[in-house]
Amino acid sequence: MAMDGKSPIECSPIMILDERSAAVFINGYQKLLLEICGPAGGNVKLLERLAKGRKKLMSDVSLLDDALSRIHDQGQHLDETVIAAAASLQVKSWVYLRDTRRYSIFMEQAGIHAYGAVGITDPIKDLLGGSGAMVETGLLLYDGRIVCDGLISPLAWIGPSHKRSFNEALSNIRSAGNFYTDRLIPRSEQERGSVGW
Repeated sequence: MAMDGKSPIECSPIMILDERSAAVFINGYQKLLLEICGPAGGNVKLLERLAKGRKKLMSDVSLLDDALSRIHDQGQHLDETVIAAAASLQVKSWVYLRDTRRYSIFMEQAGIHAYGAVGITDPIKDLLGGSGAMVETGLLLYDGRIVCDGLISPLAWIGPSHKRSFNEALSNIRSAGNFYTDRLIPRSEQERGSVGW
């Protein structure tokens, strides 16, 4: 037991998936994105193929069913939680504000919704080498939690004055009840609720 009466597990950060969930997610998500991407041409790196598959999926969600059919035809199986997660995928430019002990904070640039997301095997700050940045990445709902898919393109670091204004926006988002750790607002609802997006 720790000094405060909690077990060491309760005291440790829970900003990443547990080992089993991470393995199931990585295996299924990679298989799906690679199937959507199509055959590797030349010397294309794995991350580039995954990003290409994700981009194709975001431009045409019907590719998900097509890829699943091909994977099943090959006698392979994907966990249902991974399929549901892929269906919830949202890729955009996010404000990655900072990490807390339980999750990383991602905000929409419009400042309407924000999310507490976990990393797959590493905290987001560790992947980027710092916090307070504009990033392009995918968030999805996996097994009841919002997860950052780990395919992250840093766009720009945020200066101190912008960070202050984003922190104020986050306070307003929380006050309005628009901060989530267990659901993603569907794209169709976002478009209705975001004037001038």
